[in-house]
Amino acid sequence: MRELNAADNLINDPVPTQYRASTVPVTDSVRKLLSALKNGPRSPSYLRSAVGIKHRQTFRENYLNPALKDGLISLKNGVSPHDPNVRYSLTDMGLRVLNETVNESTKRPDVVINETLNEGVNVLSSGVRTIKRTIKEDLLEVISRTPGVAGPALIAATGKGRTNVMEALAALRHSGKIEHRGSKKTGGYYIKEEPPR
Repeated sequence: MRELNAADNLINDPVPTQYRASTVPVTDSVRKLLSALKNGPRSPSYLRSAVGIKHRQTFRENYLNPALKDGLISLKNGVSPHDPNVRYSLTDMGLRVLNETVNESTKRPDVVINETLNEGVNVLSSGVRTIKRTIKEDLLEVISRTPGVAGPALIAATGKGRTNVMEALAALRHSGKIEHRGSKKTGGYYIKEEPPR
């Protein structure tokens, strides 16, 4: 009877982390966090600046907590997340997910789209060309998919800061590519139509 209970307990035990499949669904924000940790343990303030988040609660909710919950990162040098000496580091599973992310991004060695605010094309040491999309291109794409979209929705859709989005919208309006129809409060942005010839 005792052996049967021990076998039952083994069956009901969760699979240890090192044997789990590393196909955990990972958000882009957690991927950024994992990339920031690839060179060793880091403090929360370093990680916030590395991923571009200033608000502590947003960082905890969207970056740290999902990564901790999925076992991708762990606490170092601290008992609690509120300890001033706390550092976070990658777990074995987090390292596997990070490596899979790198491998997935190099499956198409000809072009990899990297949605950032910077412009231009960079050639990496491995020969991979990276096309960096501009915020204006992102805005034009969102506006063409959803005509009449308002400013706050554009900010959410692009994931960029309010000031950057508003400056890019002003530049697009000035160049004649988009127009704003309606009032400031209830209006939206549209792709400017070419006059018929």
